[in-house]
Amino acid sequence: MFLADASFIVSPFAQTPARRKWAQNFLARHKGQLWTTAAAFTEAGHLIGDAAVTAQILPDYHFFLDVETEKGALAALLQKYAPEMDFADATLVRAGELCPAFKLLTDDGHFEWYRRQSGRETIPVIWIP
Repeated sequence: MFLADASFIVSPFAQTPARRKWAQNFLARHKGQLWTTAAAFTEAGHLIGDAAVTAQILPDYHFFLDVETEKGALAALLQKYAPEMDFADATLVRAGELCPAFKLLTDDGHFEWYRRQSGRETIPVIWIP
C-alpha cells in the first residue's frame, strides 16, 4: 500500500518528461493501491491549479485519516517539528503511524528526518525521481 504526498499526486503532470513518465507508470502498475490524506490532496489540487483536472484524478486515490479523531496527535506532531512541518505532512506522518504498511511516495526531504511512533521509526519512503 502506498501513501501519496502532494508531490507524487502532481507528478503525472510534471514538466520534466522523466518524472512524468515515472509517475504515470507507477500509477498504472499500482492502480487501486494509492492512498492519501485530504490535506495532501488539497495541497496537490492547489498546485495543479485546475479543478477539472483535480476532479479527474480524485477517483485514483483512497483517503485515510479522520482529522477530527486525530487532532491531538496531529497537534503534537506539528509542535514537535515546528516550524518545518506543515499540516499535510503531519497528516501523512500520522497516517503512517496508524498504518505502518504504508510506503510514502514523495520528494520532500523532510521525510528523511520525520519519525513516526513517538520518534522511534523512520518512515518508509519511495523517492520520486
